[in-house]
Amino acid sequence: GKEAIFCYASALELHGLSRYGLTNKYYLATNRSKREKILDELTIAFVDLRSADVGVEETTVGSKTVRTTNLERTIIDCLHKPKYCFGWENVNFALSKVRKVDSGKISKYLKQLATAGLFAKVGYTLEYFEEAWQVPKDILEELRLYTPKRPVRFITDVPGRLDKRWNLYVPEDLFE
Repeated sequence: GKEAIFCYASALELHGLSRYGLTNKYYLATNRSKREKILDELTIAFVDLRSADVGVEETTVGSKTVRTTNLERTIIDCLHKPKYCFGWENVNFALSKVRKVDSGKISKYLKQLATAGLFAKVGYTLEYFEEAWQVPKDILEELRLYTPKRPVRFITDVPGRLDKRWNLYVPEDLFE
């Protein structure tokens, strides 16, 4: 329906960033049933997307106009829940293909989503891609103000070294 929003792995595909191309599973944020639906060979997974109205745009796919999370929101969502993006490997691949982001939008969306651990993950990622994505230093300094009081892990259950600036445990070779 018109309220459906393509997100996570489906948004990565619509932005041309997924390593897997078209798949038979689509992720939609919607206020309808949360149970997966199977339509012929396609699976529709309904995802509870926090603040679904943040960072949504319309895009044309063939002759249809669909709603999807924009690039900046998609990056945030994928860093938050890589399991909905076919795993960290696909997220890492997508991040390496991004050429530029609107870091002001990312900062704005993070404040609307208000999740301290997400500030750390996204801030660390923006810092890593600072030159490639043309991220202003003032955005990084601003995001660092919202880091969590207690350390969080970049990837759940994966050990790593503590980056004290972001209060974040970062796995070795995270973006490799």
